[in-house]
Amino acid sequence: MDDLLILLGAIVAAVVLFAPIGVIVLFRRVRSLADRVAELEKDAPVAASSAQPWGPVAAPQANAQVATAPVDVPAEDAPQTVSTGDVETGATTGSEGPPKTFVFNAERLAGGITWLRENWFLGVAAVSLALAGIFLVQYGAEQGLLTPFARVMGALGLGAALIAGGEGVRRRYGDESGTMRALPSTLSGAGIVTLFAAVLSARHLYGMLPSDLAFYALVGVAVIAIAIGWFYGPFLAAVGVIGALGAPFVVGGSSDAPHLFFYYFALIVVMALAIDTVRRWAWVSVLALVLGFAATWVLLASGAAILHALAFAILVTIAATAIPVRRIWPDHFGAAVTDTLLKLTGRSKAGWPEFPTRIAAGTLLAATALATLATLEASAYLENWIALWCIFALGALTLGWMYRAEALADLSLVAPVVLIALVPAMAATYAPVYAEAISVIEADAAAEGVTA
Repeated sequence: MDDLLILLGAIVAAVVLFAPIGVIVLFRRVRSLADRVAELEKDAPVAASSAQPWGPVAAPQANAQVATAPVDVPAEDAPQTVSTGDVETGATTGSEGPPKTFVFNAERLAGGITWLRENWFLGVAAVSLALAGIFLVQYGAEQGLLTPFARVMGALGLGAALIAGGEGVRRRYGDESGTMRALPSTLSGAGIVTLFAAVLSARHLYGMLPSDLAFYALVGVAVIAIAIGWFYGPFLAAVGVIGALGAPFVVGGSSDAPHLFFYYFALIVVMALAIDTVRRWAWVSVLALVLGFAATWVLLASGAAILHALAFAILVTIAATAIPVRRIWPDHFGAAVTDTLLKLTGRSKAGWPEFPTRIAAGTLLAATALATLATLEASAYLENWIALWCIFALGALTLGWMYRAEALADLSLVAPVVLIALVPAMAATYAPVYAEAISVIEADAAAEGVTA
């Protein structure tokens, strides 16, 4: 009876694990049919317009008559371009979808290096101002000057003053052009970092705030950062993200709940994504995600509980998938990640995946890698199982929550492949789950031997 149950369990597990393959095949077939229908719809208006010279495609004949007798037409009276279906007889119609932005290319790298070479002093100023707010608290703690409450309030006042000064300069001179370019971002960005550091100091350095109230205060600072980030240049977002993620490591002190930093890191990533979904700089999202995962690895290396790091991975995956497209239910369209591999090998003519697709795929892979490492490094039975369930949850997100996003359909294969690969890996490392299973099997065998 036990052997039959084990066999049935293996069959069910195989069906669950390999079900995404069928989903991928169906998505591919639906996409090919959709492309075929789009081609037919594109050809139909062209044929009709060629048979009827008065259609939109007959515009060159009218242009020839205008050329023989030029007439100055005011801009507001100029004829508008006409679009029929997918056929455009003028400028290309705009798309409401996210732009096809690439972050890692030679042009952007060269532009960033040039900007840093010409404006390095702004970066130094932002770092100096942010450290001034942090050291205001630390120096007061070391020298015994003022009370902890006065130190924290002084840091909060300095941060608010920097933000107010930056806003005043921006309203008068602007932030993205002119002689004061990026100066408001420098001041306000340093103010945001100072506010984050002041709240963290109040919680972890002095114990003035309970965990829930400190988190609410951090959320409030993040909301302020998002609001002003929509009106400033990208330098503010960069300063805010780098400074906010680095503040916990600079503030110092000891914490009785270091796992809360994982949720703080997730909050900073959400803040950057919320700014970038409006401004569409793209590299700000990448910067926040890369530094967010890096800060998580550093915190794990210091001995923090890995269970909350898995929660960070799931939260960030959801945010990086939904926020760039501004949808509760993701609907990523266009080329998929596997289309890139086919394109590189010359087997497909599909375009490159768009930026929301790339950032969602990269975040999911990073989260899966984190959960995989947690599975292999777990020393307790419960941690081992939670890490495995985290991988399963990421797979469930791709199959359930992302079912409308055809460009993310191939990501549903990631979790099953990783879970299958982890079976021999856990056996080789004698993981807690494997060790528990072996002990149960040995105990059952021993019990059967005694009974016999």
